Amino acid sequence: MIPPLFMGAAELDVLLDSSKRMAEHLSQGGRPYRLEIYPGVTHLFMNFTRMVDRAMDCVSHGAAFLKEFV
Repeated sequence: MIPPLFMGAAELDVLLDSSKRMAEHLSQGGRPYRLEIYPGVTHLFMNFTRMVDRAMDCVSHGAAFLKEFV
């Protein structure tokens, strides 16, 4: 069994379709997950929390999601 999963995906990411497919699989398996797609950012945007506001939003949203299970 996998733990709850938060996926913060970039709108401009070559892996976005893979993230969407993963969400579909998790949905079918009844696993708790959340997929949020962040508009206007590219792959690895999460590495730039000091420069990209959406990166910090993603961190906050992921933390809030995980708090639901604590």
